[in-house]
Amino acid sequence: MASRTVPVPCDDAGSMPLHVWVPEGGSGPGILLIQEIFGVGPYIRAVAQRLADAGYVVGAPEVFWRFAPGWEAGHDQAGLGRRSPRSANSTRRSRRPTAPAPSAGWPGSTR
Repeated sequence: MASRTVPVPCDDAGSMPLHVWVPEGGSGPGILLIQEIFGVGPYIRAVAQRLADAGYVVGAPEVFWRFAPGWEAGHDQAGLGRRSPRSANSTRRSRRPTAPAPSAGWPGSTR
């Protein structure tokens, strides 16, 4: 089953893309699959497809749609270091502290 993208109106801000997978039967219980920092990329699409194959209707919203439409990065060290279009074009420095080193099991982890 292929996915489709449905625009979800968000007040005056525009429409957020919601990627939807439907099981073969055409209906089923629903799951909202939230992306991690890598966006709605190959990993999220694969998880959504497996859930749809198991009988669930799956919706995966693009949570970065306002500032980085279509954003996705790989699940590897390069993807962790990739900056979103917003952060790459920003002249403001973040006031948040830098993230700690990755824990065991993450790509590039030395623990």
